[in-house]
Amino acid sequence: MKWREYVALQGIRTIAPEVVQDPSINSGRPIIKETRVFVDRIIGHLESGMSLPEICQEYELTPAQVEAVQQLSPEQVQYIKGYADALESRVLK
Repeated sequence: MKWREYVALQGIRTIAPEVVQDPSINSGRPIIKETRVFVDRIIGHLESGMSLPEICQEYELTPAQVEAVQQLSPEQVQYIKGYADALESRVLK
């Protein structure tokens, strides 16, 4: 089974409130629900010290959407970062 077929079979998966994986969007890279904003990017901005209002303005998100990312468990953050890294390494090959 090819990668895309596998992801498509999984359907939309809820990781946390406001955080989903939709196989029809960038091979299932975790996004903010009902947007195409990649959660790993929001995590990176938060880790680098970008403020909640700055992130909201940059990506046209609500504070609740960004706060949902802030409330992810360390395991969820690790999963999201790993998933994004795996996709990027597949693209670069």
